[in-house]
Amino acid sequence: MAKLNPGKIREVFDEVVELEPSERAAQLEEACGGDADLRSEVEQLLQAHADAGDFIERPAMASFYRADEQTTRELTLEMAGQRIGQYRILRELGRGGMGVVYLAERADGEFRKQVAIKLIASTANEQVKQRFRRERQILADLAHPNIARLLDGGTVNGQPFVVMEFVPGQSLRELLRERGALPIEEINTIVQQVCAGLAEAHEPGIVHRDIKPENLIVAERHSQLHITILDFGIAKLQQSPNTTSQTQNALILGTPSYMSPEQAAGAGLAEIDKRADIYSLGMVIYEMLTGKPAFQGDSFMTVLYQHQHVRPTPPHETKSGMMISPAVSAVVMKALAKEPAERQQTAK
Repeated sequence: MAKLNPGKIREVFDEVVELEPSERAAQLEEACGGDADLRSEVEQLLQAHADAGDFIERPAMASFYRADEQTTRELTLEMAGQRIGQYRILRELGRGGMGVVYLAERADGEFRKQVAIKLIASTANEQVKQRFRRERQILADLAHPNIARLLDGGTVNGQPFVVMEFVPGQSLRELLRERGALPIEEINTIVQQVCAGLAEAHEPGIVHRDIKPENLIVAERHSQLHITILDFGIAKLQQSPNTTSQTQNALILGTPSYMSPEQAAGAGLAEIDKRADIYSLGMVIYEMLTGKPAFQGDSFMTVLYQHQHVRPTPPHETKSGMMISPAVSAVVMKALAKEPAERQQTAK
């Protein structure tokens, strides 16, 4: 198939996506001008759009959970200064589709400790609550120095919550904004620790599915960098081959710039395994080396297309890649292979 222009795909997609199904076929035929490959790509994106609802037009996680921003804003105002168990809420740390994450401190006078509490709205639907409880169980089963620890959990006033280790430091995203491309020595330290945490999660079949700079906390412990992986909110646990969920189609879950080709294509659950995390980590390494994401575009759909069909420029061939070894570049490009079988097969 000849290389297609992502801009053209997006142009045709925008032209037909709002049409009624009865009108779409004729307009699609005219817009594609008999180009079967172009039509095929647009039809795939239209199907992904239909499967994901309004997800593709909204931030990656928040839209899937259908979280109401006003609800989470009210939740923040309501909880400030309140107690959950033996902890008192201090301030908001962040928010997403599942609700709000707070910084809290132990308030029972026994000893001093700060924690992060993740709380979802009492109005959340059952699907959200089930996903939240699954994340809680996944974290309960993981114990590794490079994965944020689960400390406690429960339900208060109908709102499930989880108490997590509070990890001081800054996200890798903040570090990249401050400094741009990082020295290879620091990248090596970061990657070794992320791989160690992922290997621990992958061993029992847990796939994170959203490895990105925002979910990697960089701190200094004993004069050395320490990395902690956060947010297993869309993680999946590999099921046995005879489980019916293996054959179900997946929503397009993840963050566009770091999403594996199989995730970008809306692959079924059975097709997304630990090698999807390896691809996402490859994208993170690429950005640490060059200071920029491998793929950028003016729309979600353009980036999805690039993940599936475009080979990124090897890091050592980019404008900022003068100091990057071709050997290091080759390792990253292997992680970014379109086919999972062509990537490194394990985080180890």
